[in-house]
Order: sequence, then structure tokens, then C-alpha cells
Amino acid sequence: MRNITLFLMLGSTLFAGGYKIPETSLNSVALSSANVAHAFGADAAYYNPANMAFMKDENVLEADLMYIGLSDVGYKGSYTTAFGTTTGYDIESKKENFFVPSLHYVSQNISGVRFGLSIVSPAGLSKRWGDAPAIYSAEEFTLKTVEVNPSVAFPIGDKAAFAVGVRAIYSEGVVKSTSAIASRDMDGDSMDFGYNLALSCKPTS
Repeated sequence: MRNITLFLMLGSTLFAGGYKIPETSLNSVALSSANVAHAFGADAAYYNPANMAFMKDENVLEADLMYIGLSDVGYKGSYTTAFGTTTGYDIESKKENFFVPSLHYVSQNISGVRFGLSIVSPAGLSKRWGDAPAIYSAEEFTLKTVEVNPSVAFPIGDKAAFAVGVRAIYSEGVVKSTSAIASRDMDGDSMDFGYNLALSCKPTS
């Protein structure tokens, strides 16, 4: 029972995992996105804006361009038609190439606070198939997102800081499938807003 509960808990966090892009800076790539507590570069504006209060009193800027290459996926199998005949197939998905830019900026101390701005793509990518039977249900699934995240950090004494930010996310997606029974060719976009809060404490040196 314990294993089943653990499996369900972990499985619930994997939805859309294939489209998530958690690494949006040099530091996050180097640390496999385990850099939230140790974000003290320009990318602190995105991963932990409260840490901006502990940075050197200077303007910091980081611009990145990440390449993501998805190789083709091979799939072999067979299926039986309604007439009882068996058909085999050996197909491959299309190769995908993406360039994902990001920008992070942290200002110098201005009247006791620090301002930050991040422009990233936190999710996206695409998977396309050109052959049957994959095109019957998954000819194309494409997602693109752009997030603009301004934030401001307030020091609380010498050992703590608090930050608040606004999130504006633009997303667009494409879903396609083609079959003799039914086909889909859908696209849509959305503009959504949110916020983020951060608290960072440094009780010792």
C-alpha cells in the first residue's frame, strides 16, 4: 500500500513533464535546476528574488540561448483491422530542434530595495509524427510559452529578505491528428497573470 501511495504522489507531479523547461540560466543548467537556494546571480530574479537583497550592490545582467535537440522516436508494432487482417508498422517521429532564449536582470540597490526582471520560456517543445497509425491521435502537439516576471526584494535586517513579483505568461498551442474517422486541427493562445512570493533567510555566515 505504501508503494502504491508513493507511486500516485510521484505520478501526479509528472503531468506535462515533457513540455517543462526548468533550466533557464547557466547556473540552473549546471545544477540541474537545483539552484533555488543558491541563486545569487542575475537568475535570482526568477528562481529566488528574495536573494537579490544579498547580492553585491551592482547591476547584473545575464542573457542565454539554449539549444534543445529532440531525436526521433522509433515505434514498432502491429494491429488487426476490423476485417481480421494484421498489419505491421515501423515508424519514427520527426526530429525537433529548438532555441530557447532567456534574460535575467537585477538592479543595484535603489533606495534600499533591489529590482529584478526575467523573461523566460518555462515550458514548450513539440512532438510530431508523419506516419500512421501515430497520426491518428498524435500528429502534432506543440506548446510555446513566454513569461515576463518583474520582482522587487526588500531586506529584513541583515539576515532575511522578502520579495514579491508579478507573472505575465503568454502561451500558444497546436494539436493535430488525421484519420479516416475524425481529424483535429486546433490552435489557441492565452494571456495569463499571476504572482510570486519569496522569503530568504541567512541565519549564519
